[in-house]
Amino acid sequence: MYEGLTDVPVHRPHDSEVIKRERMFYNMNKNMLYGKKQRFGSFFLRIFVPFILVAALLGGIVTYLLVSIYNTSVDNGVASAEERIRSNVNEAVTEYQDALAGAYVDGINYDFETADNKFTSDVEYTCEMLSAIAVDGGAAASLYYKDSDGTLTLVAGHDYRMFFVVTDDNNKKFKLSCTYEDYQKMMAEAPRYGSADGLPALSRIEEIYVKGTSFWISKYSYYDYGDDVKVIGTHEAPMDYGESDEKSVTVTEIPDGYVKLDTSKGYHFYNSSLIGSGAASRNMDYEGNIETLVADLGDSGVGSSSRVSRNCDQGKHNTDVVPIGNSYYLVMDYHTDLVKSSFGKAIIATWIGIALLSTLVSLAIAYVLYRSYKSVYDMEQYRRTTSNAMAHDLKSPLAVISLYAENLKAGTNPEKNQYYMDGILDEVRQMNTQVATILDMAKAEDVDTKLKKTEVDLTGIVDTVAQIYNEKISEKNVQINISGACTVSADEALMYQAVVNIMDNAVKYVTGGGHIAVELSDKEVSFVNSCEPLDKDTLTNVWKPFVKGDNSRHGHKGTGLGLSIVKTIMDRHGFDCEMKNVDDGVEVRLIFRK
Repeated sequence: MYEGLTDVPVHRPHDSEVIKRERMFYNMNKNMLYGKKQRFGSFFLRIFVPFILVAALLGGIVTYLLVSIYNTSVDNGVASAEERIRSNVNEAVTEYQDALAGAYVDGINYDFETADNKFTSDVEYTCEMLSAIAVDGGAAASLYYKDSDGTLTLVAGHDYRMFFVVTDDNNKKFKLSCTYEDYQKMMAEAPRYGSADGLPALSRIEEIYVKGTSFWISKYSYYDYGDDVKVIGTHEAPMDYGESDEKSVTVTEIPDGYVKLDTSKGYHFYNSSLIGSGAASRNMDYEGNIETLVADLGDSGVGSSSRVSRNCDQGKHNTDVVPIGNSYYLVMDYHTDLVKSSFGKAIIATWIGIALLSTLVSLAIAYVLYRSYKSVYDMEQYRRTTSNAMAHDLKSPLAVISLYAENLKAGTNPEKNQYYMDGILDEVRQMNTQVATILDMAKAEDVDTKLKKTEVDLTGIVDTVAQIYNEKISEKNVQINISGACTVSADEALMYQAVVNIMDNAVKYVTGGGHIAVELSDKEVSFVNSCEPLDKDTLTNVWKPFVKGDNSRHGHKGTGLGLSIVKTIMDRHGFDCEMKNVDDGVEVRLIFRK
């Protein structure tokens, strides 16, 4: 019953540059406009596939660089540790040779002071401490000596130890050690903070027993923080465990063969803590075919190396054999795991980022292209529908005109000539009205024409239009009531056209003896006319062009463009409009504040 729209373009850009882009898109994609409508997924795939391929290529380059940097950092870390161990071992060898030559003639009170024991403890300390800095995954250094017969002898390593440094009055350092198991026995009463195998919070070591290069703590003090321990601190600041009590422990069970270190003879505790490498180094597995690796080196001197690698539970196990001079060979066992390293995490983050970025960028580009395509496609379908509807609507009056003209020419019924001429004039007027309405529609849709916005008094427009339709309103004995006021920033000519079209529909379809109510406010204008309720399909399609109501029941002829023009005008202004059934008829609302 109400006039309305078909296939209004979903997207009507308000910018001439957008129009130019859409026209270019139209010229490039004519074959896409007349076939089956393309789906958004096809646009996404056309963008995503090449984009992800390019991104994957870049990701591969980044991955290659990160892997290369990781391998270089591992090699540099291992090489640095190996060089420092080589230097320290050679110093220990020199000191050992000097001791054997009689350079140290002072009296010896304990076995750890002998040249052999001091050399052994020095190289054990060097291998244990410096291997810990080689790689993040843990490393363990071992020292082998190759005699003149080619027999390899393990000098240091393969036994994780805790170290305690003692000095004498000459400031000579002696690195005493114990096994990790013995360390756990000594510290049995001291609580661990941070983890079960963590170091206790020792305050000081007061007394030790020694045997060769081994030590056993017989008396020490620790800080007891109770159950409410808090660990606060960083590498730059000391750890703060909160309030504590200092407690002293005396170990009564001393293993056989150990003797008390007499500090009155000039021995001093270098520090009050024990030193040991991390758990990763402590749990290191070792390469068992060292003889073959050494043999592979042949007579190669310092600077050469031999490496073997194999997969293991912790990633990759690597073993380097490096001659360091004086018939000594350094064997460095270490684990590498690219995935668990910061470089591995960076690689994973890179590929996740590539996938997300490719998806998001492809979605964004596909969305823009699809919007443009859909706008052009819908506009093309709209033009085709409009052309078909125009041809159909003009075909009937042209057929009537042709029939009447043929009858006039034949002169078969002269008495009806006036009837034929009046009919021709009526059809011409109807065609003229339809063409004028189509031109109004074209004008409303012309986005190249800039809106001439002013403060428009819609109250005055409604009053003026009501006066124009006053005669028809009186003929149908309809009561019209206008209340409120409204001023809106808009194009006055277009808003006038919108009000005329709505009023024309209201007057055309209002029931005889009914009423029309117009209520204005700053937010909207409401038109209500009494009539039969509209069905769901009519309400859905009422704004579409060339959709006509049931005019046969009202004796009206319409173009089917009235409300379509209203919808176009409101869309161009960024406003909204709606139609719905109400208790006493049908309401059309022009909404200015979304």
